[in-house]
Amino acid sequence: MKRLFVSILAVVVAVSLGAAVWAANPQNVQVSWHTNNWIILYIPSSDQTVTLGTVDGSHYDPATDTWAPITDNTAPHDAYVITNSTGGFTLSISAANATGYESADLTRFQMKGGKLEDWTPFDAVGTAQQILSSTSAGVVSATNIDYQYVPSSADAPGDYQVIVTYTATAQ
Repeated sequence: MKRLFVSILAVVVAVSLGAAVWAANPQNVQVSWHTNNWIILYIPSSDQTVTLGTVDGSHYDPATDTWAPITDNTAPHDAYVITNSTGGFTLSISAANATGYESADLTRFQMKGGKLEDWTPFDAVGTAQQILSSTSAGVVSATNIDYQYVPSSADAPGDYQVIVTYTATAQ
C-alpha cells in the first residue's frame, strides 16, 4: 500500500512540472475574419398585409363633390433597416397593381410615414419614393407608415390589390 501512494504522488508531481514548463513557453494564436458590407430590411409579418376596407356611397360627399379616403384602421406599420455600411443606406418604395385584380389609379394610392410627412401619391406607374435614409451604419426604423386610397366614381366594382415593394440600398 505504501508503494501505491508513492507512485500516485510521483504522477502528480510530473503533471505539475509539465504545467510549469508549458506556462514558461507561451504560444500565440492568431484569429482573423472578414466582414462583407451587408444590409437587412425587416418588415414585421403583421405589417405585410394591409386591408383598407370597402368603398361605398358613404365615402362620397355630394355637397363638395369629394371622396373620403379609405385608410387602414389598424396600428401604423413599421420597417427596419440594419446595416454595417459606413456610408449608410436609403429605403425606397414603389407600387404596382397586382395581377388578377382591378387596376387602381396609383396616383390616388398614397402613403405617409418614415420621411414622408404628408400623404404622398405615386405617379401612374408607381415610381419609387424615398421614405428613409441614413448616413451611417446602425439600426434605423421607418415608423408610423400609413396607406390610403382616394376613391373615385371611375373605380370599377371589384377587388383591388396594390403591391408595395420596399428596397433598402447600402451606400
